[in-house]
Amino acid sequence: MKRIPHYFLNVLFTLFLVFSLICTEMTLLMQRSALNVNMFHVVVQQEGLTDKAYDKLETYFKTRANSTGIPEAVFLRVVDKEMIYNGIMESVTQSFEYLNGNTSEYQFTMDFTEMEQSVTEFFEEYADVNGYQKDDIYQEKLTAVIEESEKEILFVVDNFKFTMLYEKGWLAKLRQVVGYLNVAVTVCLAVTIVLAVIIVFLNKKKMINIPYWLGLSAFTAGVLVSVPCFWVTHTNYFSGFVVTDPQIFSAVVGYLNLLVNRAFVMAVVTICIGIVGFGGFGALCLFQRTEE
Repeated sequence: MKRIPHYFLNVLFTLFLVFSLICTEMTLLMQRSALNVNMFHVVVQQEGLTDKAYDKLETYFKTRANSTGIPEAVFLRVVDKEMIYNGIMESVTQSFEYLNGNTSEYQFTMDFTEMEQSVTEFFEEYADVNGYQKDDIYQEKLTAVIEESEKEILFVVDNFKFTMLYEKGWLAKLRQVVGYLNVAVTVCLAVTIVLAVIIVFLNKKKMINIPYWLGLSAFTAGVLVSVPCFWVTHTNYFSGFVVTDPQIFSAVVGYLNLLVNRAFVMAVVTICIGIVGFGGFGALCLFQRTEE
């Protein structure tokens, strides 16, 4: 009869440890992946977001040339893929500067010096050839073209729509969560360690059971996380999202798929740790039998 409460306590704290491990994995996933600049860098590379943004701008300037008479080459000879990539990563960098509390507001801009010079040279050459005066009207048209072009470039380059998120106040709310994330990770790790120590203490008189209960906790936590990740991945769940813009769709879905993949890897590692625990328990049992 003395073994019954001992058994139930092991089961109880094993369940606690399972959920503690899941919480630890999720907070670490948020800290190390979801809210990490390198995560977005990988998404940009994997989804070819630079090429998609360039193609969209190329189409825009070609279409615009029909109505304004300004050749797309005036813009595209300076707005190249390197500039677009740097702009994408700058928007990500500035968003994390804001989320981490390093800046009081989100400000995303790009260096348009070369583009402004290119457009100005075109206007001046066109005015000189056709005898147009460079008066206030001329300057207004030049300024309007430059401002409209810069606005479109910033909109297209902002793949993850951080500007929209900031304007709607969602980045500000996320900023509050980020402030507590490090604390959450520390607390989850501490609770996990404490629960593991309790299980060790419960089995101090029969230490052969320690790897079994710890392994069971890790294995169960890994399975509970890996199963939904596996289902999401193999059903292409995120592909059903209704996003009309292909560029934004690639950015959002690519980000979510990569996040799920990383969660799955963490879960598989946890499962492997559990299997090692089971293996250790089996080896100790076999060793004990041979000793008897």
